[in-house]
Amino acid sequence: MIIVTMDLCALFLYHGGAPREALLQNWQRLITFNHGVPVVPLLQDGDPVLPWTVDVRAFPSYGWVTENGHRSCDTMAYRWFLNRRFDAERYVVYEWDTFATTSLRKFYAPVWDADVACRVPIDFAIRPDWYWFREVPLLPEDAQPYAAGLAPFACSMFSHQALHRMVETPIIPDVFSELRSGTMARRAGLTVTPILYAEGQVSWNEDLIKVSRVASLYHPVKKLVSLPSRMFRRASWT
Repeated sequence: MIIVTMDLCALFLYHGGAPREALLQNWQRLITFNHGVPVVPLLQDGDPVLPWTVDVRAFPSYGWVTENGHRSCDTMAYRWFLNRRFDAERYVVYEWDTFATTSLRKFYAPVWDADVACRVPIDFAIRPDWYWFREVPLLPEDAQPYAAGLAPFACSMFSHQALHRMVETPIIPDVFSELRSGTMARRAGLTVTPILYAEGQVSWNEDLIKVSRVASLYHPVKKLVSLPSRMFRRASWT
């Protein structure tokens, strides 16, 4: 029996090769800023590090090719969703190399009611030169007209209905996660809302990310970060 008990859930995706100190730093900050929000750590390779980790290797692959963890990281969310023990109204994909200086509710407030929200939705008709569109020929033929991307997949937010509709679409076995997730969303008829205000804080390029005084989510952050304790008031932690 599945019971709806919360408005928000964070899916914390990590892997066995993540640097332990940065992993624990980013995990702890997510917990600290989000009292009362269930956080589900998901793993698909290596040994568990975090408490309550759900190893998605225990679930069927459902036809997704999952041997390359980076390439198939989006399937961690889908496989968990298909085997979940509770429902939430919305789910945030929080990859391990995300550094928080605010709560999820505050960060996503402007896009709270979106079907899907991501930093940059990529449309094949507008940006055919996007790197991962080179894999469009790997999509099933009937999925190719829906080619789209979520860039990056990290920090994307999905409504419950959106994820439900996405996992009901025909399987796309083996393309890069950002191409698969965007194509699944478009194929399911969902509206993808850009997170315009996160420019400079969320990217695919680590070199572009500098943690600043702006209360935000920062991705990717793969190192330890030192912040003056006075930089953020505790009032922003709710």
